[in-house]
Amino acid sequence: MKGAGLVADTVIYTILIDGYCRNGNVAEALNVRKEMVERGVFADYYTLTTLFMGRALGLFETLTQRSLVTYNTLMDGFCKIGEMEKAKELWCDMVSRGILPSYVSFSILMNGFCSLGLMGVG
Repeated sequence: MKGAGLVADTVIYTILIDGYCRNGNVAEALNVRKEMVERGVFADYYTLTTLFMGRALGLFETLTQRSLVTYNTLMDGFCKIGEMEKAKELWCDMVSRGILPSYVSFSILMNGFCSLGLMGVG
């Protein structure tokens, strides 16, 4: 972008941060956020939420013991930003590890799918 004379805005930076987080490279996502600050580019709700969820998932993957509360918290976060595939992956991981979902777990996913108009999915 620099060579082409393009200036990155909040949307471009958020896309970069999201890409790095999705590929498990949270350190590089944090570097992009640092560059945003240095260049005076405003980080909006989506930028910060993307970075937060990337860091949370990175920390989650390092946990040796996972609880229902941990899974529910992450699933809720992903549902709130419309990342239903990630929420479903967490659900499947939770069940495969022998952690039984609670009514809260079901409510989180139901609300997530309903808010996106996807009641027939899941």
